[in-house]
Amino acid sequence: MRAWQVPESEAYPNGIRYRFQYMTADGTTLLRCDNSPYREGVGMHHRHTPDTVDGIEFEGLASHVRQFKQEVNDR
Repeated sequence: MRAWQVPESEAYPNGIRYRFQYMTADGTTLLRCDNSPYREGVGMHHRHTPDTVDGIEFEGLASHVRQFKQEVNDR
């Protein structure tokens, strides 16, 4: 899990950049959440699973951390 405070900008309007990743030992992504501004069609905040990339609502960094940890525990 990584999160950085960055200058507020069009790319990062909240001033936060984050990437949370859960993967297998061989590097296969099981779950990843990030706010890369370059992901077209799903919005800025999104989650990756082995099969899909879906947009998610950003309710704050603490909420995102809790939700990510819960999803990892549920796997």
